[in-house]
Amino acid sequence: MSPMMIDSPTKVGAQPSTISIADRWIPAFAGKTGILGGYRALVALACLVVLAATPALAAPPPEVAIQDVGDGSILTDAKGMSLYSFDMDKQPGKSACVGECPKAWPPLLAPAGTRPDQGWALIARDDGTSQWAYGGKPLYRYVVDSAPGDENGNGVYFNLWHVVFQPMRTPPGLTIHDSALGRVLADAQGRTLYVSDRSACDRACAEDWKPFPAPAIAGALGDWSAVRRDDGATQWAYKGKPLYRYARDWKAGATNGDGAVGAWHAAIVRPTPVLPPGMRYQASDLGRIVADSGGKSLYTLSESPNRPKVCDDGCIKANWWPFAAPSPALHPGLGWSVVKHDDGTIQWAYKGKLVYTFAGDEKPGDIRGDRFGNMSSGGFAPWEVIQPDF
Repeated sequence: MSPMMIDSPTKVGAQPSTISIADRWIPAFAGKTGILGGYRALVALACLVVLAATPALAAPPPEVAIQDVGDGSILTDAKGMSLYSFDMDKQPGKSACVGECPKAWPPLLAPAGTRPDQGWALIARDDGTSQWAYGGKPLYRYVVDSAPGDENGNGVYFNLWHVVFQPMRTPPGLTIHDSALGRVLADAQGRTLYVSDRSACDRACAEDWKPFPAPAIAGALGDWSAVRRDDGATQWAYKGKPLYRYARDWKAGATNGDGAVGAWHAAIVRPTPVLPPGMRYQASDLGRIVADSGGKSLYTLSESPNRPKVCDDGCIKANWWPFAAPSPALHPGLGWSVVKHDDGTIQWAYKGKLVYTFAGDEKPGDIRGDRFGNMSSGGFAPWEVIQPDF
């Protein structure tokens, strides 16, 4: 069954109604619910204050746009190309990406005479240009990105580069958790939350599907709201859809209820990326990884020009097998591309780096090639198994 993204409102239960703060706040402090009710109201109000106080991305300048990606927002340039921050930018007001670095990571420049608004800043580069910075971090593009939505630079070069990402705001007690279906709404323990196509959830239904409770005075804020059930209890809803837990999900990230009786769906906010033909997701000791159709783990090589080379051509030939791509490759998918070599062979690439399998892996899920490399030379272990990138 294809995953369902939360979009349009669906009512679950007998005509649940949205509750505003005033619906519960006034009686709680008018003595109608007593001291305990007043305490609960204070706790609930604190929850709303935390949600409202969660920082949102500041209004961008003309050279920058904010793109919703489901589980949050990312910064892009005006053409939709992803923007990145660099962990080595530690000195305020200065970029550490100098020399050859800007050829791969072009700085996002501001026109001369620009005055930044609150939350934004300009840093002076050595060549006299001004570079945009957000939250104190200079912003860059990545030359390997070729189309809007590409995030090929996210996590590359030993996880030093990152797409500028702001997680979605959630009420206290709700989280975003990884699952086989993608990123889902979950409770504080990581148990998946669900929505339903049903118009009601009767007593028999409620044995398996537990309404996810909200504080008594929880009110609407952004995509979040609360609904009042027939029994008087209050339940969280997202984009108008009441949220439930499934009693048969026994661990974090489980999605056993997805597709149940054709009516229940995991509350997916960002689906798992679709892989190209001939690949699959595979369980391993590192969690989910990307593998070939037989479960053999896939790897990329991330060597730095500033570090000693730790796996030369002989090393690659002895231990690593190029992962061949079909000719031509159809719909390679986000982050994937193909490289045609001089000998006519075609090899998969991920985020601009060639993809290999490791000779030492014997069964599906083996990751013996991860961090493979000669550490005695002072270099990093450059081989990394490919993991899903959200």
